[in-house]
Amino acid sequence: MYKFKRQPRAKQLEAFEKCKDSRNFALLQRMRTGKSKIVLDKGCYLYTLGRVNAIVIIAPNGVHSKWAKEDVPKDVPDFVDHKVAVWRSGNKKAIEECERLLTPGPFLRILCVNIEALSMDNSPAEKFVQKFLNATDALMAVDESHTIGNPDAKRTKRVCKLGDKAAYKMIATGTLTGGDVFKIYSQFMFLDPDILGQSYLSFKHTYADLLPADHPTMQAILRRGARFTPAIVATDATGRKMWKNLDKLKEVIAPHSFTCRLEDCTDLPPTIYAKHLYELESKQRKIFDELMTKARVELGDESCTVTHKLTMELRLQQVLSGFLPSDTEDTMISLFDTPEKNPRVKALLTLLDSFEEEGEQAIIWCRFVPEIKILQQVLGDKCFIMYGAVKNREELKDRFMAGERPYMVMNVAVGGTGLDYSGVYNMIYYSTDDNFFNRDQSEARPLHVGQTRSLLITDIEAEDVETDKKKLFRTDRKRELSEEFMDL
Repeated sequence: MYKFKRQPRAKQLEAFEKCKDSRNFALLQRMRTGKSKIVLDKGCYLYTLGRVNAIVIIAPNGVHSKWAKEDVPKDVPDFVDHKVAVWRSGNKKAIEECERLLTPGPFLRILCVNIEALSMDNSPAEKFVQKFLNATDALMAVDESHTIGNPDAKRTKRVCKLGDKAAYKMIATGTLTGGDVFKIYSQFMFLDPDILGQSYLSFKHTYADLLPADHPTMQAILRRGARFTPAIVATDATGRKMWKNLDKLKEVIAPHSFTCRLEDCTDLPPTIYAKHLYELESKQRKIFDELMTKARVELGDESCTVTHKLTMELRLQQVLSGFLPSDTEDTMISLFDTPEKNPRVKALLTLLDSFEEEGEQAIIWCRFVPEIKILQQVLGDKCFIMYGAVKNREELKDRFMAGERPYMVMNVAVGGTGLDYSGVYNMIYYSTDDNFFNRDQSEARPLHVGQTRSLLITDIEAEDVETDKKKLFRTDRKRELSEEFMDL
């Protein structure tokens, strides 16, 4: 019997027993249910049997280093001689440590690579992972595998091609679909093409009602010179995408998967959702209404492209946040002389007053970098900030969790994945998009096994404005589809 370094919880043990000997397996488990432990337990188990001598972890930037820093020390047993290295593009010392993993010897090699490093053609990371896989018998695991949910993306194709060289393969994600059934395809193709056993086009026709070629939308796309007729999912009267045969799809992937919610592992108190409304300032309202009128006209035009529709939505939300629309997010111009005059900022400060009275910490999520910089100006030394250009993210997180400052202001796309904020019970979405992956991942950052207090999530929303409401509505629908595949 395999000896664990940490005794797994009941659900972790159940997952381990189901996946330990499988060549290809999907851990479709919600955040905080211990997916990384199961991957490492399986890798070490296979190593003790002589089936593998390496583990390759592919994960989002920052998450990949967490595997080496936190997960490996916790879950690789002392009796397993091992070495771990983290790929850091352009860092000579880190790359040399990765190269040393190829030194001959009886030890388990653990290589952690950020998936972003595989985005470029002929990247050093891709070349090294390929060399590493050629030289070893490896278990290759893609953490947050929804990042390879687009079959047409070059990064997805590279990861799948690299996976062909691995002896065992795993994917791990708590958001398999993100509201789009088509994202399932490439994740399971990475594991084994035989699981789904059909082409991508066939997969689309099997599991979605597609718009016919004579539909006005399809005709408009063809008139714009499209070389091929795209496969677009039809929607019902409420705008809900029309998927089909989902029970059949669940039956296909169930033998190769394990699902688990956090509430399956613990008596998790319910998350509380709230809204904090504010009124637009008169000048802001006028600009917004004029832009909305223009948007209705342009969005009603059949020739309006998807890209243009997204741009119009982006501009509307910029105005709601107190900025004049511009071509780039980093050069937006404020509608207000001082940040304190911005009604959205005022709404946030009102919320924070109540937290300060109770001595509470809060995480504040923003969509736009200029918002983060404005809030840094307003909150001063009461907050840490985190967005793409910030490098020392784990250090800032540790300082925040140590109580140095009451607020952490972050970009959802950057801070919403991988970092652990267990013990923080207040989150505010200052602004949001309708990217379900970002929302779902970020909401789960504070949740943890043994939690006894409810998490309070507050959305700041402009009163009598549909733009914010629609984003939350679309996110709720995607959440419903995601939950559909948590019962296999």
